[in-house]
Amino acid sequence: MPKAQEAIVSMIEEPLDFQKVLWSSFSCRGYVFLLGDVTPLLTFADLGDYVWDYDGRYLIIGSSKSELQALSSTKKGRKTEELAGVVKVVWAQGVKRLTTWQGGKFTTTTPLYPDLLNDLRGAPLTVVTFPWEPSVIYKEDKKDGTPVRYGRDIRVVETLAKVMNFTLAYTEPPEGELWGNKLENGSWTGLFGFLERGDADIGVGNTFVSNVNGRMDVAEFSSPYDADVSCFLGTRPPPLPRWQRILYPFQLSTWVAFLVGLLLSGPILCFLARVWDVRNEEHRGLKSFLYASLYTFGLHLRESQAYLPSRRSTQVFVSFLWLYTIIIITAYCSNLTAFLTVARQPPSIDTVKGLYASGLNVAGLGYFFGKALELSSNQYLRGLAERYEVHTRYEDIWTVVRRGTAVNLESRKTLQSAFFPHEIGVTVQRGSPLRRKFDMWVLRMVEAGLIEHWFLDSLRIAKKDAVEKNNNAKKGGGEETVTEGEEEEQVAVTGVRSRSINLDHMQGIFFVLFLGYVASGLVLAGEVVFGRKRVGGNPGFD
Repeated sequence: MPKAQEAIVSMIEEPLDFQKVLWSSFSCRGYVFLLGDVTPLLTFADLGDYVWDYDGRYLIIGSSKSELQALSSTKKGRKTEELAGVVKVVWAQGVKRLTTWQGGKFTTTTPLYPDLLNDLRGAPLTVVTFPWEPSVIYKEDKKDGTPVRYGRDIRVVETLAKVMNFTLAYTEPPEGELWGNKLENGSWTGLFGFLERGDADIGVGNTFVSNVNGRMDVAEFSSPYDADVSCFLGTRPPPLPRWQRILYPFQLSTWVAFLVGLLLSGPILCFLARVWDVRNEEHRGLKSFLYASLYTFGLHLRESQAYLPSRRSTQVFVSFLWLYTIIIITAYCSNLTAFLTVARQPPSIDTVKGLYASGLNVAGLGYFFGKALELSSNQYLRGLAERYEVHTRYEDIWTVVRRGTAVNLESRKTLQSAFFPHEIGVTVQRGSPLRRKFDMWVLRMVEAGLIEHWFLDSLRIAKKDAVEKNNNAKKGGGEETVTEGEEEEQVAVTGVRSRSINLDHMQGIFFVLFLGYVASGLVLAGEVVFGRKRVGGNPGFD
């Protein structure tokens, strides 16, 4: 105890007087209560969790054992680890004599505040949790149908129960509440609501060590035993239209350069054939703009021409044009077969900036991720918070994700830039003395490598269960159907068997042929119309 002149004495007449007491002083963490009337202290100890020093040492001098027992059963008393009571009695059942104060000191060295948390003597503690694979996995027992819980978080609390000698009783929040949300009246729902009301002592379920939305006002976290990041999960976009596959071998910039070369080659050849042809040596057709354009168009298709240039300048130009067309057409044809037979996926979103620009909504379970997006320093993440959708069931999220109107936000990394890295810990009631003991044992689990071992075990077991469930579904519902795009991709990746090119693969070239029919028909119609105008109604056809 500090020196006598540093002690602060307060007179308490009603519960509100306790708010005037200096709690959690740096110089003194000891509190002595001389109780004449225990009622104000009992009333104050059952109010909220805020005004109280849970880490302090309390010495309560009362008039009866029942008063001390009533104090230890209050909200604050249950969470205070170092709380000792003194009653002046000769002897009573259930009272143990620790020591005697005589001659200005204790007669024995018996600790006045023994550590009672090393062995909880099988005391039942309630754990609130819910299915959240692979941290908490539920599997139905084949014998009686009761859920069997396993996973990383379950192994953590089971190990704590074993080393500290307490029993576990599991409970679950109402469906859809999960971790819970802070209501307008200040109370909480879900996992944190159970801890706030005292309906549970421990909470696990991949719980993030965070004060988003004021979590630490109602609960405390143990030392983190794992880390995770959250990212966005969206549906894979459908393959690009097959009729566009004839364009895939070249990128847009290459196609632009190719078209520019095609359009310029005809006029340049016509210009070279006309300029300085004083002897009239060049073929007459090459001096026609239309014929020269068709001539160079045929060269781009590797089609041999009936006439060759006669002059040196046109011969040099056509020679280099041959070399150019051979290389570019060979490169196109070499890649065309692969693009015709393999479905091509459009570019996926792999950055937060790209996701924001896409206009997609963000769907998540509960309100936590929405609040975390609002608090982010990234401007694009704050923008996504405005498009955050709150859901209570994964089925609803998968519906909007498959529809392509939203992406799911959860604890898995799918983008290059991960969002909101966080740590995971065991959650307890605010002011609970269990937290300090949990910190010690959790640190030992991490150092021993048990957390990673349990997590990998959970993944293996969850994968095995998923395979069994999938096999059972196949037996009950027949063979699994595979879409054509998926089959093409599988063949292209594994090379298991070859595949003939069908009409679907060649949609693009037939589309080009159809455009040729239409274009030639329109040109013919134009020739007929303009021909009639020139000859007074006779188009000039036999």
